[in-house]
Amino acid sequence: MIRNLGKIFIFYILFVNILYANISIDMISNKKSVYFGDSLVVSVVVSKKSNLDLSSAKYIQPPFNGFISKEIDKKSMRQGGYDITQIDYLLTPQKPGNYIIDPAKMTIVEKKTAIGGFFDTFFGRKPKTKIISSKMLSVTIKPLPSLVQLVGDFNISVKPNLSTTNIDTPVVLYLKIEGEGALGNFDGLDYSIDGLNVNAKEPQITQEIRDDKIYSSYIKEYVFESDHDFTIPSRSITMYNTKNNKIETMVMPSYDIKVIGSQNSSMHNDSSKDGTLSILWLIVSFIAGLVSMIFILLAMSRKRKKLNKR
Repeated sequence: MIRNLGKIFIFYILFVNILYANISIDMISNKKSVYFGDSLVVSVVVSKKSNLDLSSAKYIQPPFNGFISKEIDKKSMRQGGYDITQIDYLLTPQKPGNYIIDPAKMTIVEKKTAIGGFFDTFFGRKPKTKIISSKMLSVTIKPLPSLVQLVGDFNISVKPNLSTTNIDTPVVLYLKIEGEGALGNFDGLDYSIDGLNVNAKEPQITQEIRDDKIYSSYIKEYVFESDHDFTIPSRSITMYNTKNNKIETMVMPSYDIKVIGSQNSSMHNDSSKDGTLSILWLIVSFIAGLVSMIFILLAMSRKRKKLNKR
């Protein structure tokens, strides 16, 4: 009897070990080092035997201390008799330095079986909760050579929807940034103008992963309202280009906006009319003076001829 119990106990221990051997959790990063202002993608991969019941399992996300984290993708697949779930996180560092990312974890409660139920009853034992963990990750966040607003390889454009508008129709300026890289802490450009009502709307930001690289799109609208002609000033964005490892400054053009029905537009029209009249008056005066000069010369010529005859 004792021998049989011993065999059953050994079989039970092997069963529990096989249970945990059929579950794994791992954590990987697409980059081991990035410049401050850039981001990296950390993926947590959970793999288990397809016939394994993990209804009692609980996933514990890594704390990601020192980073601003955002879950950007989650996908599941079945491969080689295993169910695999991958969760992708976008991590943006808060400052340069060397970081250790704590592991992802899962808690698993041993599922009762006929054998397990017998031992639980026989020994008065409660089902155990086991924690499995991924490995930790080491990441280096490098400081930038100088202050920049963006890190990556981006195309940037700025363009208003109107160059001429009515006094009651606002002008919308579109700032578009697209390309490879994260946007970091970029919060747009300052287009404040004295004497002008400028409203900056919340940006539309989308990010996706392609071939382990981050691609971002950023669109922000600036609404200008004015009762007079105005100029949208030139602005610049400094970017650290990760393709050529150079700092580049992109200058946004300025735009002159004409407001129809504005006070300075009316004054401009009046002054234009006055200017046109002045030019006409000068032309008329010139012609009149020229005609007068011709008459005087003709009169003098006739007088000389009469004197010569005498």
